[in-house]
Amino acid sequence: MLLFLLPLAITRIESDDDRAFMEGLYVAYRVLMYRQAYSILHHKEGAEDALADCWIALCDHIPRLRELAGRDGELRRYVVRCARNQAIHAKRAHAREVLVGSYEDILSAVKGVLLASARAEEWDMQEGLRAALRALPPTYYDVLQMAYTDGMKAREIGRTMRLKESSVWEYLSRARDLVRRLWAKERARYV
Repeated sequence: MLLFLLPLAITRIESDDDRAFMEGLYVAYRVLMYRQAYSILHHKEGAEDALADCWIALCDHIPRLRELAGRDGELRRYVVRCARNQAIHAKRAHAREVLVGSYEDILSAVKGVLLASARAEEWDMQEGLRAALRALPPTYYDVLQMAYTDGMKAREIGRTMRLKESSVWEYLSRARDLVRRLWAKERARYV
């Protein structure tokens, strides 16, 4: 599959000379770049996707690559760094997708409590969850409330609370974990 990626990136190149230059880079560095991406992602398809993005980005910077080709080792470091950066970006994007996906398991319960949903058959569950939410530090509670009740995105929450977006993700993750642990303790009391 990795050999298939080059033609996709090369189709963007109009000059035959530039295309030949990029083919040479691909042959020379594809294995090294793949190893770098795989060492970060630990997943074959993820590494291949990161390299596809990397080659597209490299094709946009051919003059810079030609300039670096004259310097000993600079070109190699540049293309490997590009593979590394794309792999890190892919890993972070995947982590966010997983984080967003994991909201679903407590979303309905948290949203129900924060919106004061009071179905009788869920009363014990909601009481335990309310106790868990009351035990949260204020910042965690605020972040959860903005995310679940107000439907705000991490970037908006960050602006509101004057936090970096990555900090908001971290607060959400920690708050969810803490709610799960506290909720489990509360459920154990009712059982």
